[in-house]
Amino acid sequence: MSIEEKQDFPTYQDSDSVEYPENEKKVSELIKQFHKSNIPIELIGSGSKRKIGKPLQCAKILNLSKLSGIIEYFPEELYIKVKACTPINQIEEKLKKNKQQLAFEPIDFGYIFSGKSDHGTAAGQVACNISGPRRFKVGS
Repeated sequence: MSIEEKQDFPTYQDSDSVEYPENEKKVSELIKQFHKSNIPIELIGSGSKRKIGKPLQCAKILNLSKLSGIIEYFPEELYIKVKACTPINQIEEKLKKNKQQLAFEPIDFGYIFSGKSDHGTAAGQVACNISGPRRFKVGS
């Protein structure tokens, strides 16, 4: 498809097509609005896995990067609750303070795509179901 065709296509992305919701309520409102209007959206966090596969053709991008942070952490219970776009590195640093680690091994595509480490976010790991090389021994 040529650039001219893409610009006339209803799902062509332009510079103002990105929404940055501040909280979960705003995410819900935007998704309802886009669904009612039949507008296709792409959900992204840090974008660390966007180069995997074909790029999506969506009218809007819902960037969830502002939904980040550790909500609860109970080391004695081996329990941690985080917001969607909490960086994996931040979670691992918190766990290391109590000599703990994630049950899966997050794969790092950062070196392949950008030349530097980037494990992405918690939601990206769940959405892509990519568990890394330890998957064969401990499961996903």
